[in-house]
Amino acid sequence: MNREDTRRIKSAMALAGITNASIARRIGCKIEQVSAVLNGRRATPYIRRAIAQACRSQYVLLWGESDPGIDRHPPGGRSVHTVTECSPDRAGEVVGSGR
Repeated sequence: MNREDTRRIKSAMALAGITNASIARRIGCKIEQVSAVLNGRRATPYIRRAIAQACRSQYVLLWGESDPGIDRHPPGGRSVHTVTECSPDRAGEVVGSGR
């Protein structure tokens, strides 16, 4: 992502009355994470998706690539894993980050 892309996306947000803070509140992340996505330092799909939805734009039109449809870390920062490689009595158990 280059500076022109960043300006275009920020302009779309401004036209829609959207701020970094409003996106962060909407999806439960930090403003700094939204800023990092907008400045091309990160390509976090759920943040990109929230920005596209708030701007009432399609993901591909705003970001120039199709939505991968997956998130490595879900909104809210909670990682959930399924235990598969441990004792047989715990196989399939869902464990979280404990927050």
